[in-house]
Amino acid sequence: MYSPIPTKRSSKFGNNYWEAYSPKVKRNVRLFSDLEYDFWVLIETNPQISTYCERPLEIEQFYNRDDRIHKKTPSFLVNFLR
Repeated sequence: MYSPIPTKRSSKFGNNYWEAYSPKVKRNVRLFSDLEYDFWVLIETNPQISTYCERPLEIEQFYNRDDRIHKKTPSFLVNFLR
């Protein structure tokens, strides 16, 4: 499984910061907004989800409209039970 991309608390992400222990992944998770926190609670309480990773990877994509490469980081990668 993935490991979260290290992100400084003082970065541009979100207004609120949460850090909590996750029984599902057996480590502390860092969440950078209330929306991420709410989604994390849903993930932790869903028995159909076996494991997850917050901010698992960074995606780079080139946009023609401004001729720049933009970086995006998904909030969560979730693995469901079969």
